[in-house]
Amino acid sequence: MRQYELIFAVDELSDATVTAVYESFDALYARHGDTFLFTVTQDGESAQDAATRAVGSLEEQGVRIQRLCEDFVDRGDIAERAGTTVQAVGQWIRRDRLKNAPFPEPYSFVSGGIWLWGDVNDWLRRVGKDADEQHYPGWQDVAEVNTWLTTRLADNAFA
Repeated sequence: MRQYELIFAVDELSDATVTAVYESFDALYARHGDTFLFTVTQDGESAQDAATRAVGSLEEQGVRIQRLCEDFVDRGDIAERAGTTVQAVGQWIRRDRLKNAPFPEPYSFVSGGIWLWGDVNDWLRRVGKDADEQHYPGWQDVAEVNTWLTTRLADNAFA
């Protein structure tokens, strides 16, 4: 099994609920504006499996999951996390280096491109660069988990 870091948008939580989750998970609860995020680590065979396990455990403790959030990175973030320079990242993106292992396509082209850290980290691992030991969801994982969560929420609304 692999260990995944998952970022969930959740409903606001009481201090008691946050404490209970901290006792069960390696986790971080944070607020960004009106959005509450719970970042947890969870073992799983895949990102979807880890997310399913995490959602079940979190819901048992009274956490209402809204969605799985993307861990977006730009060129500067990639350079920092990969321990390299922005110039080297630019060469990877332009395929000036490592031509036989194309860099992941951007998730969006806004501001020169943003990527999901899961896609970039997997690429770093494949090409033998410094990568996080922990795994992260890629764009397809995020889409599948959020589709599953949306279906569950809709089903529960009619239950």
